[in-house]
Amino acid sequence: MRNFFTLNCSGSDLPYRMSDRILDIAGIVLVILQLLLFIGLYEWDKEQQCDGVESPSYAVWMVLAVLFWLIGFGASRNPSFVNVPVRMNPKRVTVQNYWKCHFARWLNIVLPIINATTCWTERNSRLGLPMEWAGAFNVLAFTFLVVLAIVMTIQVYRVGRG
Repeated sequence: MRNFFTLNCSGSDLPYRMSDRILDIAGIVLVILQLLLFIGLYEWDKEQQCDGVESPSYAVWMVLAVLFWLIGFGASRNPSFVNVPVRMNPKRVTVQNYWKCHFARWLNIVLPIINATTCWTERNSRLGLPMEWAGAFNVLAFTFLVVLAIVMTIQVYRVGRG
């Protein structure tokens, strides 16, 4: 196991495994794809509007996408950003912090999906976009977010007991 960084405040070493690297890269790819989707939707919206009025909401969605990713990226490297309703065991704090950071990496996968499907469903009323899959993906992403939060909280609790 290779140490990625040392937290000076707790003196613990958190590992940076291959699965963490894959989750970080997947999060970056999803944000880039999300930004490309927003640019495509913006261009499509601009072509559909004849009066020349441009909606600034795509800029807001893009800023939110990057902001969510930056917060998640920072949280995946600093476990004090991630709060779970579990008491931290001083003897197992390194393992618990690892799982908290791992949870933040998974959030960087789920949040771009939620952001993109929410933007897609919001724009559907004006643009007539195909809606069959967007609502289902939105429900699945929110369900996955809830399940992920529950599973990661249980995991942090379990590794803290041992």
